[in-house]
Amino acid sequence: MDTVLEARERIVGGAAFEDVAQEFSDDPSRGQGGMLGWFTPGDLDPDFEAAVDTLRVGELSKPVRSRYGFHLIEVVDRNGAR
Repeated sequence: MDTVLEARERIVGGAAFEDVAQEFSDDPSRGQGGMLGWFTPGDLDPDFEAAVDTLRVGELSKPVRSRYGFHLIEVVDRNGAR
């Protein structure tokens, strides 16, 4: 949990999400700067999706826990379906 808090602090302090994801993330999306791309409801972990649904475009989440671990989420765009 300390790592995700440190990562969030760096982003809030002005570091690019992509750079922080490449440094801290264990997810395969790390190589794309944490970018997951478009997804539809039901594609991802329910706890992750629930957190996404509460965020506005450009907003950074607080740490989110799913069955895969802790995450930081930033919504960069919406396609109108959510």
